[in-house]
Amino acid sequence: MKKFEYTALDENGKIKSGQIESADDIQAANILRERDLIITSLREKEELNLSQYFSRFQKVPETERVMFARQMATMIIAGLPLSKALAVIMEQSQNKKMKQAITMMIQDIDGGLSLSQSLEKHRDIFSNIFISLIKAGEASGNIDKILLRLADTLENQHKFKSQVKGAMIYPVIVLIFMVIVMGIMFVFVIPKLTAMFTDMGADLPLPTKILIAVSTWSQNNFLLVILGIAGFAFAINSIGKTPKGQYFFADRALGLPIFGKLNRQIEFANLARTLSLLINSGLPILTSLEISRETCDNLRVKEGIAKAAKAVEKGSPLSEPLKANSLFPVMLSQMVAIGEETGKIDEVLEKVSSFFESEASESTKNLSTAIEPLIMVVLGIGVAFLIISIILPIYKLTTSF
Repeated sequence: MKKFEYTALDENGKIKSGQIESADDIQAANILRERDLIITSLREKEELNLSQYFSRFQKVPETERVMFARQMATMIIAGLPLSKALAVIMEQSQNKKMKQAITMMIQDIDGGLSLSQSLEKHRDIFSNIFISLIKAGEASGNIDKILLRLADTLENQHKFKSQVKGAMIYPVIVLIFMVIVMGIMFVFVIPKLTAMFTDMGADLPLPTKILIAVSTWSQNNFLLVILGIAGFAFAINSIGKTPKGQYFFADRALGLPIFGKLNRQIEFANLARTLSLLINSGLPILTSLEISRETCDNLRVKEGIAKAAKAVEKGSPLSEPLKANSLFPVMLSQMVAIGEETGKIDEVLEKVSSFFESEASESTKNLSTAIEPLIMVVLGIGVAFLIISIILPIYKLTTSF
């Protein structure tokens, strides 16, 4: 429950002020009106609550949203009231933030709000697609079917993302360990070897001199290295927030060798699946395009969808602006044209999304397969250089006696 501070006039025109607890400002206002008070000021009381502050940084896993949609659909089909259905889901949820959100939703619904209105207060958990589909379901009376389809779509997207991320875990872990091992060598091992070689007065070979020079510089300028890395990260982040920077990184993401193709496949797979879900749920094509645009990550793709939406608004079929824009693959525009001719654009888009997902999965496997031997080669060269730099001077010392 939230606390609200109010100022109001009673029946005699006297000013009254105080505090009231309620789920939101609407419910607080209704309570005050029931007391025959004329509200002149009503605002939420700001309190220092560390648990609420840190809860902003907590994330709700995709699996929680999938479970929410699927269980809500099942219980609505079974005839349970919304409040009862939400209470059951809250008890089964393992996420603290999700439990808090559902608790507030139950209070909102008991206060007279619809499910979509209660969801709108938790946009950090439920996406615009989620909320828009619930609105469409409430308007059409098919909220159970829409929730089931939404759950299937979220589950497929989660599996797809997990598959892409999973394929990249091994190379990333190897690179991280390689950096850690190199750091340990430069900070702890090489300085001791340097002291030993200096005491012996050995004539060091070039690889050893390079290794010692890099190690010595890194130790003497450790703070500078850390500041340099932090400064570089800050500069990249700052540039990425500017319009030119956003376009630059968007172009690089789509134009890089191998990675660019993979990014395109992921973007268009998500776009096709989202459009299919929205259109199938009865949302107008313009609304579907606008919501789909918000879910895209790449700025160029967002621009392309916005241009397509403007063309559709003027009366053009969706396939024409997609075909005119070289950013979108030919297959997408052709399949959309087929869907428009047959009146089954949602089914066609779902097949398109499955195609792009399979292509992305294959590209990810190939990328992972190609990166693994490359990492082995880099590791081999690094290890060989370390061995030569360390063993060669020791060998010279032993043969000199």
